[in-house]
Amino acid sequence: MDISAVDISVSDISVWDIGGPLRLLATDEVTIHSNLQKEVSTIQKDDRMLTLNEAMSLCTAARDTAIEQGVPPMSFAVMDAGGHLLAFARMDGAPWVSADVALGKAWTSAAYGVPSSAQKEKMTPMPNFATAIIAMTQGRFTPQTGAVPIYQGDALLGALGASGGTGEQDEDMCARAVSATGLRTAPISGGAGSDHTRTGSGPR
Repeated sequence: MDISAVDISVSDISVWDIGGPLRLLATDEVTIHSNLQKEVSTIQKDDRMLTLNEAMSLCTAARDTAIEQGVPPMSFAVMDAGGHLLAFARMDGAPWVSADVALGKAWTSAAYGVPSSAQKEKMTPMPNFATAIIAMTQGRFTPQTGAVPIYQGDALLGALGASGGTGEQDEDMCARAVSATGLRTAPISGGAGSDHTRTGSGPR
């Protein structure tokens, strides 16, 4: 039977047979749907998370760098962007308390998207406020030098924190490890997060 025209609506797409091969006529709804798919795809790309392998590689790189640089034994912690622990390593001989300190520094850096040293500088003239944040975060907020954020492109993936040496040594080992694994300690756009002295956009 020769059907001159058949209108079948499937997912907002009209299918027509005009005496020949079927063809699709894009409607406004289809265009909107396509744009939404593109937006979702963009969000998904920006929402990339650190993998376990990447987190473990960061700890390994930090340990190897500490050995190469001859600094005291350290502990290293990798947090995701939500402040959840992904990987941890404590070098032989590192003080046991360095484990909790590294975790706190990494959490602080991940929370603000900047090195934890920026929060140390910011909180120095506001000790009462710093104490309040420490209490509100159940002791996780640690505004001390020794952690750096981890970026890929402009996406914040988490942070790497260290403890065991001086604050500057801790931060240096972390920054070197992030660089060695092909990631960054600042957004590639060079925006507000490109400078290790910025204080972040968290609570003040």
